[in-house]
Amino acid sequence: MDNNPTVINFFIDDIIEKCYVKSNFDFDINKLTIFDKLIILLMIKSYSVASDVKFNITCAETEKLFNTTVSVTELYILLLQCDMNTSYHYTDNNVKVHFSLPREFKEFNKEDIIYDCVTSIELKGKEIDIINADVIERLPASIIGGFKTFLDNENKKITSSPIITYKSPFSPSDKKTEVYISLFDSSIIETVKLFFETDLLDLYETEYLLIKEHNFSQDLFENKSAAEMFAYISIIDKFREKEEAVSTPGFVGAPLETGVDNLE
Repeated sequence: MDNNPTVINFFIDDIIEKCYVKSNFDFDINKLTIFDKLIILLMIKSYSVASDVKFNITCAETEKLFNTTVSVTELYILLLQCDMNTSYHYTDNNVKVHFSLPREFKEFNKEDIIYDCVTSIELKGKEIDIINADVIERLPASIIGGFKTFLDNENKKITSSPIITYKSPFSPSDKKTEVYISLFDSSIIETVKLFFETDLLDLYETEYLLIKEHNFSQDLFENKSAAEMFAYISIIDKFREKEEAVSTPGFVGAPLETGVDNLE
């Protein structure tokens, strides 16, 4: 996945919009926050690609490689249980300001995140058309302070528990490594890249193989999930193994083929 935030956000929004099934639900991709999108992406990953993801990790103490498996389903359930509030509103006689959690993925910090969170400002009944840093900085300190307190409280919800926990089998201690996400750094976008980067490469390689080597039509993949594409490869491999087994000469004492294996 590209490290350019514009490309990443375009890719993420495109995936979510293509997976959306039209209904009476008022869906607007531009109103989804990064937390909403993270959960949706993990759900797509769990249902369409794989519910478990295996990562290769280097032991910090011995520098030896080992594998750990993360349940994507358990992860998005954990995030849902955070019960995040994604919007905040301030109203008095003269000013109405609507805030939300950021709607685009990028690296944030505690000081500048507010510039990505103001969605509308209304002064004396008139909505401001252009909202930029200059306009936001003119807001009363009480409004900015109230929203920053809101952000701190919501961030505590997602930092209270690790999203991934693992232990190196090569470490002599019982210490476990814990991975957290936060609103005030790049951890959320890095989590998206962590869970999707490898599978994207596999997906594109699989699509290329099916089209170039097995003459599949490009149109076939417009409405196919990654799981279905990988299934095609699995079926082709099984038939290839059978063909190779038939063409291989037998040897004395080899067991008779009973067909029981075909039931698996």
